Amino acid sequence: MKKNIIVSLIVLILITTFVGALEKNKEDYKNYNINKSKTLQVDKVIKNNDMINILKLNEEMEFKLYENPSTGYLWEITIEGEKDIISYTSEFVKDENLDEKKPLICGEGMDKLYKIKGMKEGNVKLKLELKRSFEKDKEAIQTREYIVKVEK
Repeated sequence: MKKNIIVSLIVLILITTFVGALEKNKEDYKNYNINKSKTLQVDKVIKNNDMINILKLNEEMEFKLYENPSTGYLWEITIEGEKDIISYTSEFVKDENLDEKKPLICGEGMDKLYKIKGMKEGNVKLKLELKRSFEKDKEAIQTREYIVKVEK
């Protein structure tokens, strides 16, 4: 009898824990702000862990970051979570505010345009760090983190 009560309590605790975990996953992002625009707002916030950037399957979101390779400082992107939820490309682009007649200066930095594409449903965290790859023991001079949710 005592053994049956103990087993019943253990089963009840396991079921309660499992149901609680399911509810927590459903509510994980309940209190977050939602960004459904096509642009990740990287210039407005440094650490944006209270916002979810919603991306539809096969759609793209883009953002620009200033980078100056001649100084060695480059943005490194780490995808935390399943790596195949998103894909990204990057390319240097000329600043639209520059005078067309002004030539580019050797060693001058430029904006780098990143395009993120939703490949399959799920959530990932993008961690962007501005640092020199050859200075392994030094911290990044800037770090930015963003949550991206890909949905149908």
